[in-house]
Amino acid sequence: MGVAATLSCTNCEYSQHVFVGIGFRCLDLRSILEWYKPEEGREQIKAFMREEDAHVVCYKGVYACEHCGYLLNEVYLHIESHTQSYTNHYDCPRCHTMMLEQPFQREVEIDCLNCPECEGGKLDVSCYMDWD
Repeated sequence: MGVAATLSCTNCEYSQHVFVGIGFRCLDLRSILEWYKPEEGREQIKAFMREEDAHVVCYKGVYACEHCGYLLNEVYLHIESHTQSYTNHYDCPRCHTMMLEQPFQREVEIDCLNCPECEGGKLDVSCYMDWD
């Protein structure tokens, strides 16, 4: 199950709503293929569906840019079999550097992040809803 939360800076007016965690549509490749949009990832999913031993890790997380601090709330997808592996990735929309390979997936992990706007405040995490 996932959690919807609001991230608020303790020092400035920064605020962002995020969804983190795992939903039922993240559990198997067939379900993921129904909603996953990037074409490269869709092709990888189809290839792994032909493998009997494919293992998938998929969840909604918060990527934090190591260069500028921008926070991106997107899906993490990692698929692995005995012959190959695939992990999706994102470029930071602000500074265009590659984001961390694996995002934060729990609200307690996000709570330690600095504000991406003022860099002087910490982020408070306020959960307001469970999601599937």
